[in-house]
Amino acid sequence: MTVNEHHGFWLYRFEEEGVYDLFCAPHEWAGMGMRIVVGDDPGEVIRAPGRPPLPMSGALLGTGVDGDIGHPDMEPQNIIDNGPISGHDLDIDLEVSITAPSPT
Repeated sequence: MTVNEHHGFWLYRFEEEGVYDLFCAPHEWAGMGMRIVVGDDPGEVIRAPGRPPLPMSGALLGTGVDGDIGHPDMEPQNIIDNGPISGHDLDIDLEVSITAPSPT
């Protein structure tokens, strides 16, 4: 499910087994991403070409380069065996600073 605009959403049904890393485009910079594991034998992480996670998301989901799958608890088989994992469960301290131009 994706929420868009003013509380709208769309649903997606995964038809093929696999490991899918998804990102919230407006909040990707803050590490808002998720890994969805479909099936009992999911295989490799599937990503759109040329779109690795941004640095904050990379702490959770890896870069996708050279087999980097991120935090060890995000290993697809761990998700299959143990179920959903929240960012809080991973005990990763992601710190975000937001700055804006100061008024003149």
